[in-house]
Amino acid sequence: MENLKIIYSHNYGRFLRFIDRTVTDLNRPRKSFVNLRFLKKNKAKSLLAKSQKLHLGCGPIRLDNYINIDVLWAPSVDFKCNLNRLYDYFPENSVSEIYICHALEHFSSGVLPDYLNQFYFILKKNGVLRISVPDMEKILATAKLKQWSDAKVELLQGVTGGGQDHRYNYHKSFFWPDYLRRKLSQAGFRDIDEYPLRPHFSGQNIVDASNSAGFNVYGMGLSLNMMAYK
Repeated sequence: MENLKIIYSHNYGRFLRFIDRTVTDLNRPRKSFVNLRFLKKNKAKSLLAKSQKLHLGCGPIRLDNYINIDVLWAPSVDFKCNLNRLYDYFPENSVSEIYICHALEHFSSGVLPDYLNQFYFILKKNGVLRISVPDMEKILATAKLKQWSDAKVELLQGVTGGGQDHRYNYHKSFFWPDYLRRKLSQAGFRDIDEYPLRPHFSGQNIVDASNSAGFNVYGMGLSLNMMAYK
């Protein structure tokens, strides 16, 4: 009887892992065979007529003259959409600029190439991709500076692992400059380079994670800001 329980437990665990891998694979960025969400497609088309710039994972931060996109609704959001479904709403060569700030780290490293390929697909030739993510080199350097209080260690954990206050707010990937540069190059991007944390590239009075993470608490920025062209 005990052996049967062990076999059942083992097989049940294998089944759950299979389901988890299947769900992960289905959530990779890809074009749907049929997209019946005609109203959302028309809304995306009308937004593209006004702006060809996407601000992905915008959260509460609204950029003027951009289509502000997030999976969760907020007053700042123009278009509610899972970031792995951009193929369905934004055609090939339809976007001149993509800005994604502290969102790519929420996806596993295994699907990072799929997201970069998706961005490359919808960008126009010479279109620019701007990425801001937590920089592990800076985070590790900060961790060694001094003995931090519990509160400051927990803030550092938030930059590294996410706020963990809802199901989307967990970090699954870590980034170093050379690593991100290689991934962008492998996706076909060119002229890859870091850009300054401050001032905000948009020229607007914007405070987001790209130009604020770490400064007030640790005296240094903890973001990696990188841009590349199609």
